Amino acid sequence: MSKGKRGLSNNKKRKERLEREREKIEEVGISFTEGIWNKVFVAVGVVCFILVFYLLTLYLTSKGDTNYNVTPEEAVFSYTEILAGRSFSISDGEYLVVYYNTQEDTSVDDAVHTYRNANKMDLYSVDMNDPLNTKYKSEEANTNPTKASELKINGPTLIRFNGSTVEEYIEGAEKITDYLNK
Repeated sequence: MSKGKRGLSNNKKRKERLEREREKIEEVGISFTEGIWNKVFVAVGVVCFILVFYLLTLYLTSKGDTNYNVTPEEAVFSYTEILAGRSFSISDGEYLVVYYNTQEDTSVDDAVHTYRNANKMDLYSVDMNDPLNTKYKSEEANTNPTKASELKINGPTLIRFNGSTVEEYIEGAEKITDYLNK
């Protein structure tokens, strides 16, 4: 081959090589731009989701519904109302514990308040309507319990304790009101 033909074929080869390199560069450029657009769409989607969630939260909290504007109430502790299981663990020496349903036994409730106002012996009350005291309710009463786990209450009951020993056991609303009013 002559030098002239060789130069033409080399030029042709160079042109083809340059053309292939340009195509590769264009492919990279296109894929680079497609990647950027995909990232932009994802970012816009995330921002829209956060914005919708934020606006929904603002709407729900600014509704003015009283369920959202709850103010905490001050806790009230009662030193005279106890749970039935605490009956044997009070260390006041001599004391009384009345077990009754505070919603139904109003005569006992009135006698308890009158007795407390007279400042006689310490008197504790147990609301048998409280779910925490239901395990002490029974069809048959135990009139001589020695510990809280043996306590079985059947209706309004008054127990006089001396330390953790049962001194007196009274059943019935009428008998309890008579005892407390004397």
